[in-house]
Amino acid sequence: MYTDKLKELLENYGQYTEECSLEVVKSDAPHIIQIIKLILSTDSLPDCLLVKELSEKLTRAEVDTSSLDAFLSCDKMDKYRILVGPDRRKGISYAE
Repeated sequence: MYTDKLKELLENYGQYTEECSLEVVKSDAPHIIQIIKLILSTDSLPDCLLVKELSEKLTRAEVDTSSLDAFLSCDKMDKYRILVGPDRRKGISYAE
């Protein structure tokens, strides 16, 4: 019943995260991580991709996301990475 609403909340979380709100993200992190563990599944690729996105936002706020590793290293994510290939944008400096 509430699972869909919580999932929607996670999908929209941090959409407009600015540098000034990183402290808010840090304080929200334990609750976000707990919700992830309660309602999302490592058997669902969309769930794993959502966790990947949230993990990146939490990491920017210097939050330890190692407890979410099961979502990021599951079988479905491994297959997804093989299909998508490496992110060639990483490490590119557009200032050059």
